[in-house]
Amino acid sequence: MLEIRVLGGLEVVRDGVPATLPPSRKTRALLAYLALARGRHRREQLCEMFWDVPDDPRGSLRWSLSKIRRIVDETSVPRLLADRQSVELRTESIDVDFLAAQACASLTGAATQDLVGAAKSFRGPLLSDLDLPENSGFHTWLLGMREDARKLQAKSLRSVTERLAATPEEALPYARELVGVDPFDEDAGATRRRHRRPRRLHHRDLKPVEPARCTLSQRRPRTPSAHRSLHRSTQADRCQNK
Repeated sequence: MLEIRVLGGLEVVRDGVPATLPPSRKTRALLAYLALARGRHRREQLCEMFWDVPDDPRGSLRWSLSKIRRIVDETSVPRLLADRQSVELRTESIDVDFLAAQACASLTGAATQDLVGAAKSFRGPLLSDLDLPENSGFHTWLLGMREDARKLQAKSLRSVTERLAATPEEALPYARELVGVDPFDEDAGATRRRHRRPRRLHHRDLKPVEPARCTLSQRRPRTPSAHRSLHRSTQADRCQNK
C-alpha cells in the first residue's frame, strides 16, 4: 500500500515503511502537486509553475519525473503516466491523507472512529516543509490549499466534539484543538466552554489562615467595678483640664 501524507511535512510511506524522498524541494513539491491536483497536466504548465526559463525547464521536469517514478511506481502498478504533452499521477491506488479526510468529512453518518482518525491525521499546516515563495504559481496554489486544509481540519474537529458530546472527558482535547485551529469561530469557543471541566482546587492553592491575635474566648469581659473605675478616671481628667 502506498501512502502520501501532506497534512504536515510531506511523507511517502510504502507498506508501513517511510520512503526516501529526493533532496530537491521542487521535485518533492511537484510530487505533492500531482497528488493533490488530480488529473492530467500539460508539461508547459508544470514547467512554468516550478522552473524559470534559464533553468532548462523541460530537462528539469524530466529529471524530477524520473525521481518521482521510482517512488510511486511498482512493476505491476504504474502510477505516474507521462507522454510528450502531459503528466498525470493516478491516485486510485494511493492513500492521500488530505483526500481521505475530505471524503470522511463529506460522508453522512461516518463512524466515530473514522472521524477521530481523520482529525488525528492533521500533523500541521499542509506541506509545511515545501514553501517555495520564489515560484509564485506554486506558492499561490499552496496558500489556497492550506486554507482549504485548515477549514477541513476545523470541520473534522467540530464533528468529533459533537459526536462525543455525551462524554466531555473525551471531547475536551478536540474542543481545545478546534479553538486553536479556528479561534474566531464562535461555535468553537462555545464547544470548548461546554466541554470544559471545572478546575479542581489543589491544596497548594489554599492560603493558610493567620490565627487571630485575640479570639472571643480569650477576651475578658469588663466587670461593673471596672466600668465605675473607668468613669471616675474620666471625670478626674475633665476636672484637671478646667
